Amino acid sequence: MVRKATLLTVILMTFLVGCTAATQTEVAETATSTEAPALSTQPQLTILPTLTIQERVTLTPGTGGALTIEEHPLTQREDIDVVWAEYEDAEWTEPQSVPHRVTIGDDVYSFKEEHILLNTDPDGMTEYQVDVRLYKNDELFMTITLGDNGPLPAVWGFVATEDSWYLEINRGERIDRGDGSIEATNLGDIIKNGESLNELEGYQQSFGFHILSGKPFYFFIRDDALGYSYDGVEYPLDYDRISNHACCSSGLANPHGLEDRMVFFANRGDQRYLVIVGDF
Repeated sequence: MVRKATLLTVILMTFLVGCTAATQTEVAETATSTEAPALSTQPQLTILPTLTIQERVTLTPGTGGALTIEEHPLTQREDIDVVWAEYEDAEWTEPQSVPHRVTIGDDVYSFKEEHILLNTDPDGMTEYQVDVRLYKNDELFMTITLGDNGPLPAVWGFVATEDSWYLEINRGERIDRGDGSIEATNLGDIIKNGESLNELEGYQQSFGFHILSGKPFYFFIRDDALGYSYDGVEYPLDYDRISNHACCSSGLANPHGLEDRMVFFANRGDQRYLVIVGDF
């Protein structure tokens, strides 16, 4: 009986020692492991604040004659239709038309467009020349040849102040690349009392003319840099591109002028903005 009890005790002690050793080994392996934790394969999403376009705003007050700039960054999913839906009650979303007659004192100025067919190639492609004829009291006094504008309007604005008239036009040109393809270019220009602002001021383009708070306003590009002119003074704009002179659905992003502000769409790098510049 003593031998059986002793043998049973030895077996029981051996079993307990084995369990303890196994437990210690597991803890040691866990504590000394150098393997990096497995990384999740799920994409890491950046959660943006749930703000509306109108709530996402940076305001730069105008000083020294410059206008105030209100900037709203847009996400990649917020195209022109999304913006229009949020601002559907805003005045600047209403359709705008170009008047054909303006008055300065007792004089009435008007214009007419004439499309002249220049060429039809064997493939049926046609090339037109657009002439804009200007009249003072129904008498022709000037003709501006604009080239081929394709589907774009030739005249984008016709405005008069107390002593000047302004005609915003789009100059079209077809460039033969020599490889069988044709590149169509369109450049905005503003004619003031018969003279091109592009030529007078050395602009590559000028567009978006508007009487803002009673003073002339327009955008320009000079030396590949954007800016705006207000009341005869030029100011820089920190954007790479401003949408303008586009047709069809893209035309919704063209600049829209109101009594005291101009609304437009611009890009700085890959970032798209809805921008309001004005006297407010």
